[in-house]
Amino acid sequence: MLVELAGADGVVVHLREDRRHIQERDLRLFKEIIKTKLDLARAELIRTVEGLDPRTKFTIVTCASAVNAWTEGVVEADEKNKKEAVKYLEGLKGASQTNIYGAFDKALSITENAYADSPKKDKKPKGPITGGPEDLAVDTIYYLTDGYATEGKFQGPKVRGKATQEQADQYRVEMDAMCVEILERAEVGAIRIHTIGIGQHDFKTLDK
Repeated sequence: MLVELAGADGVVVHLREDRRHIQERDLRLFKEIIKTKLDLARAELIRTVEGLDPRTKFTIVTCASAVNAWTEGVVEADEKNKKEAVKYLEGLKGASQTNIYGAFDKALSITENAYADSPKKDKKPKGPITGGPEDLAVDTIYYLTDGYATEGKFQGPKVRGKATQEQADQYRVEMDAMCVEILERAEVGAIRIHTIGIGQHDFKTLDK
């Protein structure tokens, strides 16, 4: 469909009371054939969650204008938690904004707060964080996105239509600064970061 080819994040259909144009059977058909970026991301995340080893601990962080964590910390990948995670993912709706830094900040904070000698928020860590309950810390982050940073501490200029070269340069400065902070914090916590882009996304930032 045209909206899918244009890269829409989602499709909303409103049924007329008299069902003059779209019928219930059309909705069922749409659901089967339309796979927007959000659908693809959701399907991939669900597949990943369902395949987690029971010995794994995990959580899910979503980032639109607001950043939300499925759980406060990591939980065991038992069947109960995996089913609840899948239900959470199935209920996610598309959003027009993306807070990339907020998502990483939340994920990194889970590890930083899990250690007994974690740094205070107003102090920069001076070395590896080694104390505390390591089984509650994160050692790997998988970041999946379909867009650019448009919200949060680091974001690009508000753009309508195609960005000018000046706006593109401004965005790159913001993203470079964001990557420096994220990678420094990840190094302190010995956290590996993997990034996955779907559709039109900021591949230059993900490559860092």
